[in-house]
Amino acid sequence: IQRPNPMVAGGKCSATSQRAMLLLLASPLLLSSVAASEAAASSLISGSGFPRDSVLLMTHMSPNRKVPGGSRPLVADLRGAEVEPNQDGRDPVQQLLATRAYGAALPVSLVDGLVKLRITPQVQETIGKLLEGLGRTFASLEDASRNDTELRDGIHAGFGALATEHNRSKARAMQEGEAADMARKSHVACRGEEWAALARKVEIERKLNISRAARDAQRALAEQRHDALKAHLPEVSERGLSELSSAELAKLASRGQEYHDTMKAYSEAVHAFHTKFEQSTSIAEEYAQKRTDCNQMQAEFETAACHFSDSSEESCDAYLSSYDTRLQDYVAVVRNIAARAADREAEWIHLKRVSCVLAKLGGVEKDGDLAENSTMAREVQACYSQGIVNNDLTISERPAPAREACLAMPTQPCSDAFVQEEYRNLPNGTSATACESTCTATTTPAPTPAAQAPEPTAAPTPAPPVPTPATTAMCSSFTCPSGTVARPDADELQGSDSEKCCEIKEWRPLLRQTAPFVQPRDQWLDYDRSHPDADNFGDLASLSDADKGMDGKFHFKIVWPQRSGQNVQEWKQSSNPVTAVSQGVEGYEAVSAPFTAEFWGGLEKHTGSKSLLDGSVSKPHWWYAIGLVELYNNGIPGPGTIESQVELWVRTPRLTAATS
Repeated sequence: IQRPNPMVAGGKCSATSQRAMLLLLASPLLLSSVAASEAAASSLISGSGFPRDSVLLMTHMSPNRKVPGGSRPLVADLRGAEVEPNQDGRDPVQQLLATRAYGAALPVSLVDGLVKLRITPQVQETIGKLLEGLGRTFASLEDASRNDTELRDGIHAGFGALATEHNRSKARAMQEGEAADMARKSHVACRGEEWAALARKVEIERKLNISRAARDAQRALAEQRHDALKAHLPEVSERGLSELSSAELAKLASRGQEYHDTMKAYSEAVHAFHTKFEQSTSIAEEYAQKRTDCNQMQAEFETAACHFSDSSEESCDAYLSSYDTRLQDYVAVVRNIAARAADREAEWIHLKRVSCVLAKLGGVEKDGDLAENSTMAREVQACYSQGIVNNDLTISERPAPAREACLAMPTQPCSDAFVQEEYRNLPNGTSATACESTCTATTTPAPTPAAQAPEPTAAPTPAPPVPTPATTAMCSSFTCPSGTVARPDADELQGSDSEKCCEIKEWRPLLRQTAPFVQPRDQWLDYDRSHPDADNFGDLASLSDADKGMDGKFHFKIVWPQRSGQNVQEWKQSSNPVTAVSQGVEGYEAVSAPFTAEFWGGLEKHTGSKSLLDGSVSKPHWWYAIGLVELYNNGIPGPGTIESQVELWVRTPRLTAATS
């Protein structure tokens, strides 16, 4: 704060006197009065603050220490001599303003200098101006404290805004959760209806089987009656009616009545069977439609569950990120504010003491009062021993609020835990279709395109064979004749003939099923095994480790005889699907397997009730069905299509006679 020197020469202010009475308060103190501005706020947040050990210098005279135009010094002792400055170039008043007495008294040398001052009217006027300037400085210190408090409270209020927005996002996520819960209930209710439809289907199929058996029994009886009547008719057809005895007529009438009754019963059985068959078809279609509807509801539930999961995660992540950033800013600002508050309190105490001393000096009525009046000297000294407190400069602590709680994260849709939680308690006889997640966090990435095979290069000209002794020839170099294949351990065998190096493999049928024939799956293990060429045949119980090749694997093929185009799937696997007790395939190896849809990976035990075996590995589906228990869409599930006939074969190894 620069003010013109009130002491003038000749009634006018000189250029040098205008530079006198310069009150130099540390620049951070001056800046504190505008702390509410954006620039100041930015400076505060960046970490700048009051230097704790800043020195406030107050210069009360111009560099010209003499009154212009005269020889009277501005600061003189009681004898009128100019007071010599100390080694720092400061007179006693300057020393007073620059000295911070952290104890209860001023330095003795400084007190000694003060009591020697001449207090002239000009000096008193100067002291009055200094006290007036200090009054404005005190007001600036209190304003700066209020501005810092408002700054801190403003940033603190931002936590509340974050919490409000977080609660809104949680409410939106909870709405997604309610929608997912409604979709879950709809899906479970639908599976209950599916179970009821399945029960009706099973019951009508039971009645259809009874009706089929009754029809077949009536047909057999009708054929007997027909054959008996047919055999008897030649005996009576060559004779006239009058030639027949009454006993023969009665017997003929009886046989005719029996024939009539049997044919009527057979006709009624056929009609009843067709009625049941139509009912069965209708109920099967209702069941299939209900399952389709339930699968759709399951997909809608899983989509809703994904929306809930994504919303919950996004809500929590956004809030925590914003909270952490806000907390870092708040901690930095509070730390700087605390440092500034401590500096302001120190400046306040220092300047209040200076103000007290100046007030005492200004109250001296004549030169020498300080020296003659010991009480006045003690009062000056007491200015530094009094307690000075300003509660308006104290900024109380205000901790940042704790984090708001996030929503409990739901189980990730389509994870193993999700499938167990949601689908393990579905009604018996029903099952969920494969879970397909649409969640952001579990989206399956697109497969990396397969690298293109390099262009083929011309085969090098083979080197002429090097003759080797016959005793060292290896089977791996021997070409097996047609109908045989190289033994898997050919690399380890010595020999150069088929008897040692080759084995015969013969395809043996294990099952054949032709729609619409179905039966309980256990019956497929041993069904009409003596007629392997029949439309329906089963010999799965005979599959054993003896059917494995030298590589320890079964060599299977599935044939769909009535399928146009490719109709054979050939592969190897080490696990026996018939004796397995759970899903899964071990040692799968494709031989000629053009079909890979519907999770193909070999044959496994079907853990549901639809078939004996299936090829949808580790899935609840039953594509590539072997030993079907009930038709699906009036046929047999094949390689993603519905077929009318299926066959399963195993290629059984048989070593040649010499090796055997």
